[in-house]
Amino acid sequence: MEWRSILEGVRTCGLRGVAPHELQAFSYTLSSHGLMLAPLEESARENGYASARRSARLGNPFSYWCAIGRASDVELLTSAHLRRDDQEIGRMLGYPSCCTSFFMRACVDADFMDVTWPMAHNTANKRTISPTHIEISEVSKCNVLLRWIGVRNVFHLPCSFDCRPTAEIADKLVEIALADGFRREMDWLEEMSAWPVEWSALYGLAEITTPVGVIYTVTDATAETHRVSYKGEARLAPTT
Repeated sequence: MEWRSILEGVRTCGLRGVAPHELQAFSYTLSSHGLMLAPLEESARENGYASARRSARLGNPFSYWCAIGRASDVELLTSAHLRRDDQEIGRMLGYPSCCTSFFMRACVDADFMDVTWPMAHNTANKRTISPTHIEISEVSKCNVLLRWIGVRNVFHLPCSFDCRPTAEIADKLVEIALADGFRREMDWLEEMSAWPVEWSALYGLAEITTPVGVIYTVTDATAETHRVSYKGEARLAPTT
C-alpha cells in the first residue's frame, strides 16, 4: 500500500523501512512500475510499529529508511528530509495539513512520543469524563490505537478521532486494497478498528486493552493515570 497508493495518485511519495537483503528485489519491483527507491538513512530493525526510529548500531540488525516515488519526487523528498522540513515531508506523503501541523505541535514542539492523549484531547466529538479521562463514543476510521500491532487505516498519525480528511484518505486506501484483492484483510481491518479499546497510561507505560488481549508499550510519563476509552462496537466478547 505504501507504493500502490502512489501509483493511484493518493500521494506523491512514501516512506518505509527495507531490510538490506530485500533492497535489490524491492527496487526491481518498483522500477517495473515507474517508481524508484532511495535509502535516506540506516535505522535499527524494528519487529513492529515504533513511535520513533532508533539509530542503527554497529553489528546489530538494521533497515534502510527509504523514500519511494517517481525520480523527481524522490529527489524533492530527500531534500526535505535533509532539511528536516516536516511540513514539506507531510505534504509529499499525502498527509492532511491539519495532521502535519498537529504532529509538529505535539511531537516536535511539545515532545510527545505517543500522540494518543493529545489526539483524543483534540477530538471535537468526545466526552470528557475527568481531566485525565476522555471517551470516544463513535467508531472512527482515524482510530490508530492498535497501530502497535500493525492495525491502522492510514499511514499517518491523525490529529483527532474525527479528522474528516483522514477518513477520506482511509476510504481511498481501502478502495485500492479491495481492487488489489485484499478483501479479507480489509474486513479484518474494519472489524478490529471497531473493537472497544481502553488505553491507559501511567509512569511511561501504556496498557491497551482489547477484546482479545492486552498490548503493553512505552508512552509519555505521567504521575497519574490517563485514560482514553474508545467505545467502538462490542462485536467480540472480552477474553477471560
